[in-house]
Amino acid sequence: MVLPLGIGIQKPDSLEKILNSKKPYLDVPEINSRVKLIKLNGEFLIETKTNKYPIPKELKDIKKIINWLRDKIIYNGISGVYSINDNLSPGEKSARLRAIEKNLETDKIDRKIQEILAGNPQRYIQAVSMFAVLNKYRVTPVLVMAVIRNEIENYDASDERQDISAKQGQAKNSTTLGYGQISSKGVQGLRSEFPQLDKLLSEQGFPNDQAGNQRALVSPRMVP
Repeated sequence: MVLPLGIGIQKPDSLEKILNSKKPYLDVPEINSRVKLIKLNGEFLIETKTNKYPIPKELKDIKKIINWLRDKIIYNGISGVYSINDNLSPGEKSARLRAIEKNLETDKIDRKIQEILAGNPQRYIQAVSMFAVLNKYRVTPVLVMAVIRNEIENYDASDERQDISAKQGQAKNSTTLGYGQISSKGVQGLRSEFPQLDKLLSEQGFPNDQAGNQRALVSPRMVP
């Protein structure tokens, strides 16, 4: 995670913009390190409390520069690096915390998406192709993934506890489960209405009963 503070929590696209901002710094938040950005004789440098270090001219992308800076601090023992926390105002600390939390939440969502895809990335295509009527309404595999991602964004600790209960055979028939947030009662109705769905779930080892439907719901590969 990289959050250089040259222009607040925005993502600057050049060192020049950071240098000319109110906060001409480069930060590596995960190791609580900050350096000043300066320019001498047309060359960009980072400045610590004790020394100055030129930024390699071939590095143009801010993210690559931050990665270079991180490696410099960790592996080359740059001395005199400033502590970010000692230099942030209360408002900046609050903004940074929100940005970090947002990054963590995005990472969590992406991990759940990967968990679904790991089972079978073609399952979205398979899910849409099972229901011919979906073509009429232009429902695509990408749209199905978008719907699931929206559900995952709202998947919280309470939902996770319910899924654990389902895995232990203790969830109610009406409890919504899994990343798709459907109840086993709802799945039972869908299986009755759509034989192709019942056939698929049965072939995958999920019988049409409360336990079988709940196991299907908490299985990431069956979410689409």
